[in-house]
Amino acid sequence: MSRIECLKWDSDFFGIQIARHLDTRLTAESWDLARQECVEAHVKCLYMLADSNDLTTSLTLEANGFHYTDTRLTYECKISPTEWPENVRPAMAADIEKLSELARESHIDSRFFFDPGFETNRCKDFYETWLNNSFSGFADATLVAEVDQNPVAYVTLHRRNNYGQIGIIAVDQSARGQGIGRKLIQAAHAQYSVWGLTRAEVVTQLRNLAAQRLYQAHGYRISDASHWYHCWF
Repeated sequence: MSRIECLKWDSDFFGIQIARHLDTRLTAESWDLARQECVEAHVKCLYMLADSNDLTTSLTLEANGFHYTDTRLTYECKISPTEWPENVRPAMAADIEKLSELARESHIDSRFFFDPGFETNRCKDFYETWLNNSFSGFADATLVAEVDQNPVAYVTLHRRNNYGQIGIIAVDQSARGQGIGRKLIQAAHAQYSVWGLTRAEVVTQLRNLAAQRLYQAHGYRISDASHWYHCWF
């Protein structure tokens, strides 16, 4: 049974072979086997989302050169039908150019920016590409908020089996403090209701306090905390 999965999209984008460890726990013995798989697959960087409650995993990661990059927090909430807020609409192709720079500058709390193995500008490219792909169908819906008819914020939404999930969300610095984030969450919940969903989920970083406050203000509560580690070969 394989212990790693090679990630084609990540590998193609960053130009190196990238894989992910398939288990959330690790021992010295299981790491020996996984490391051999990495060598055979010519893996340059291995991601692992680690169980934060398992001491053996933490000690094994620290003893074998893994680099801690992020604590991933999963928030969940129940939602009820809600009205669509003003000045939020589905994204249009014309919005991409205006919002690309926002995508490049808004996600610096993510794990890629906290791994010196990834070049900063390429990490910015990563989120610009994510937004462009979302406009092109990667997301089930992409919503844009406007101020004076200018797009200043976005949120991408995914329809999972029985819940809605936010992909990425950002508000331009010039529009912060005006309740734009609140409107995006309200619009997301309205869209989930259109899809017949009653539960929502979002993932954010421990270091992203502003996002956590936004989600908590809308009834989201933490359901899981896990640690991201990267290992470079």
